[in-house]
Amino acid sequence: MTKVIIIRTESKIAILPMIFLFIFIMLILMISYNYAIPIITILIITLPSLILVTLVIILIRSKSLNRVINQLSSLIIVKDNEILITKPILAEYGILNSVGYWTIGRRISSYRCKSYFKSILKPNYLNRIKVDEISNKYTILVDSDGCGVLILPCFKILDDYFKNIVIAIINPRTPNLEVSSNRLRIDYKGKDIVEAFIHISGSEIYGSIYRYMASRYRIARLELIGEAGTRGQYIIIHKLITESRSQKVEFRYKFAPNEPIVILTHEKVLTPMRLLKALRQKAPLILGLGAGKYKLRLSLETPIRKKVFTEVGIKYR
Repeated sequence: MTKVIIIRTESKIAILPMIFLFIFIMLILMISYNYAIPIITILIITLPSLILVTLVIILIRSKSLNRVINQLSSLIIVKDNEILITKPILAEYGILNSVGYWTIGRRISSYRCKSYFKSILKPNYLNRIKVDEISNKYTILVDSDGCGVLILPCFKILDDYFKNIVIAIINPRTPNLEVSSNRLRIDYKGKDIVEAFIHISGSEIYGSIYRYMASRYRIARLELIGEAGTRGQYIIIHKLITESRSQKVEFRYKFAPNEPIVILTHEKVLTPMRLLKALRQKAPLILGLGAGKYKLRLSLETPIRKKVFTEVGIKYR
């Protein structure tokens, strides 16, 4: 059964209110200079009204956009792995790219997101989407702080009323992935030997880690590392699959959801941080493996010395 996720906008400070605030401050300075009125007096009189107007603008913008998203969701009917749209809408199919990252200033840090849509097919009227026919090559990389990369197949609405609303689709159909080697081995000076046997079946990575002459002071770890990005902004995510101090441990990691997921939101609202919250998944999150570079890293860490590791790549056949 296909799952539908609706991501709505949040009432945060937008560009328009910030421009309004800048103009207001400039007017205050001009009035104070021309009429010799203390700035503090003008601020006491006008600042409460400014705050109220700013909040009203933010609330109206958020409610208006959310209302459009809700109205489009009311036109969608999900039937097994098929999405029916009761009223045909003009849309184009393509790939939505989104990169979320933090910028750090002198006093504050802020979360930013770069998004753009790359069209693949010409615009057409849409009344039905068959999930099985959508590409299963997608990428979701999100770290615990919200930094991440989304590369999702989607339909972008072109109708005036629903303009820039997107219907992104996660197709969990099994991709053809393989590892360049099914065996990883670390020999730490003959004092600690670790081997990992890796298999990929469908959308799962599984296997076992064996330790010979294991030391309780050293920890064997297996990580899935993903690197992806767009327009010069790249993100690297480390996902711990398992760790062991014992002689044997089995592991299993699923890199695709159990069911298709349809994401309904606005093009500028969708960010890695918001999608992570909507999916209710634990970060770091690596799903899809459709674009970017991926590898499994087996490492042996000690309290004093630098860790020793070996890696194997994951790629499409």
